[in-house]
Amino acid sequence: MRSILTGKGPGYTYLPAVETYSGKPKLRIQIPWEPKGEGGKSRGVARDERIKSFARQCETTMTKVEKLTQFAVICAIVGKTYGYQASYSNGVSVELDPLNRRILAALQQDCRISIADLGLAVGLSASACHRRVKQMEDAGLITGYGAHLDRAKLGFKVEFFIEVSLQSQKADVLDAFERAVRGMDEILECHLMAGGTDYQLRVVAADVEDYERVHRERLSKLPHVTRIRSNLVIRTVRAWSGYPVGR
Repeated sequence: MRSILTGKGPGYTYLPAVETYSGKPKLRIQIPWEPKGEGGKSRGVARDERIKSFARQCETTMTKVEKLTQFAVICAIVGKTYGYQASYSNGVSVELDPLNRRILAALQQDCRISIADLGLAVGLSASACHRRVKQMEDAGLITGYGAHLDRAKLGFKVEFFIEVSLQSQKADVLDAFERAVRGMDEILECHLMAGGTDYQLRVVAADVEDYERVHRERLSKLPHVTRIRSNLVIRTVRAWSGYPVGR
């Protein structure tokens, strides 16, 4: 267990932030600011044992739960008792230097490229390249690998972007709509929007008649919907080809 300072503020002193390691994940406990006491000394120093006790409880919890989400919830509950906040991560960070950017750009173009060829493309040995790829996978920069499919050859001749408005922005309304959307294979993407519409959907269909079926039997039955506006894609000028990581 070690302590680090979180920073400085006028008239205040930050108490130590405690990081405790139990393999993975890494726990960071955020301690709130404390006003300086008489003589400029922090009143929070006397709470060090309380901070460490909280850290020990979170660390013990970390070894007993199977899912990080369970760990986060339990630490949040324990934290209320102490008045602290706890967060977690997988403990891995990666710098996006030029070499890593080139690796990511190459993988976005061809994720089946061998490590040896990838290393040659970016100017690294195979072992060094593999190490960097593994680090970016562990850090969550690379979330998976997949194939690009031809929509038209799969039989989906038309594509629509659909604007959806709901009855309200209440949490239960949004949750019900999003649960329903996740169960519809025809909906490729769903985005919560800011502006004049609540959600934007991306939908494919075999043809206009098939989209009419999707609209009537699927989209119109989504919960809490008050308005649906369909926009037909005439032609794709620039298709998705990856994030601009090479900058």
